[in-house]
Amino acid sequence: MKRAPEKPMREARGAMLPRDFHKKRTRPDRGSREVSDMRTILVMHPRPRNSFHTCSFHVRPRAISFLRMTSRPPVTVCVLNWNSGPLLERCLRAINAQRYPGELRVRVVDNASTDDSLERALRHRPDTVLHRHARNLGFAKGLNPSLRDCDTPFIVLLNPDVFLGPDWIERMVERMASDADIAIAGCKLYYEDGTTLQHGGGRIHWPLATPGHHGVGEPDTGQCDAPRDVDYVCAAAVMLSTTAVKDVGLFDENYFMYYEDVDWCFRARAAGYRVVYEPAADAIHLESATAVKDSPAYLRNIHASRLRFLLNHRSVNDLLAETLPAEPQILKGMTTPDQRRALGHAYADTLAQLPPDTPANLRRAFKDLRDHALNAPIARLRRFFSSRK
Repeated sequence: MKRAPEKPMREARGAMLPRDFHKKRTRPDRGSREVSDMRTILVMHPRPRNSFHTCSFHVRPRAISFLRMTSRPPVTVCVLNWNSGPLLERCLRAINAQRYPGELRVRVVDNASTDDSLERALRHRPDTVLHRHARNLGFAKGLNPSLRDCDTPFIVLLNPDVFLGPDWIERMVERMASDADIAIAGCKLYYEDGTTLQHGGGRIHWPLATPGHHGVGEPDTGQCDAPRDVDYVCAAAVMLSTTAVKDVGLFDENYFMYYEDVDWCFRARAAGYRVVYEPAADAIHLESATAVKDSPAYLRNIHASRLRFLLNHRSVNDLLAETLPAEPQILKGMTTPDQRRALGHAYADTLAQLPPDTPANLRRAFKDLRDHALNAPIARLRRFFSSRK
């Protein structure tokens, strides 16, 4: 099937912040062509005021149809663990129950757990490869060595509180192998009852870059049964192409937790790949089983990561004109002093990571947000940004 001709994209407003952690690199499947850093990106859906960031597309040959394969490719399955107790054992049981005829190479990456979860895992699956970190490195730093060393065509990333359906790997390999343009595929996730949807593909809401999941909290009546391209997929259970990983790069290690998957999906699309949701593969996810939602630590981490994502993927002009004036909406949602302080610390963390050549007005805006989150009432902050328009 021929692809529809591409529509021209409009230039982004303003310059992006420098990103010293994205170096130029050569794409192995395109000879000596160099890829610039991530200051120019592509957003595949309309953004506020109908503006788009831009990038060049390239077309890859279609992969061999899964149904024509004489054998299934080996798959690496990598579970990131931190004090997950009996959940890790249950996760591995679901991996053992897969009806995939190919080889599965299971690896558990442990972020310095202090419970007995690893001992439980080894008793259940003695051939599990263990990779132990001396301290808790978070998601990106924890998983990047496994992504770097993977020698199978596809790699699965799992949280230990995810329990795969028995055909999950086969359905995902089928989807990934159907099109070489697919960099990453996510699945249908349910809450623990197995009938209430948690994730049917992800979307980002601008200008604050707040995340949303299609179908979340709804009974599954087939509303998320269509495969489609999405903004991002939840990395609690995903399959990646190792070719795409070499092309796009590893996870950004400046994120400790949250938004690493969103950032990588946006970078993959900027490199011309697809990010897809595959409903034929499903799993149960005990969301935030090792993190307390709405706790100060959770709020500080998720908002610091949200702000980093915005700095990576929005222009300075967009941040000043649209995002930062809307930030009081976030602060308004902080209902306790501890939550407000957590958000203030997230602004402080963001300030500490700004590069030296950050425009002074942007740096000043983050300082004002920090100070108001820690000290001032929300009405004063709203008046402050209104006066700047």
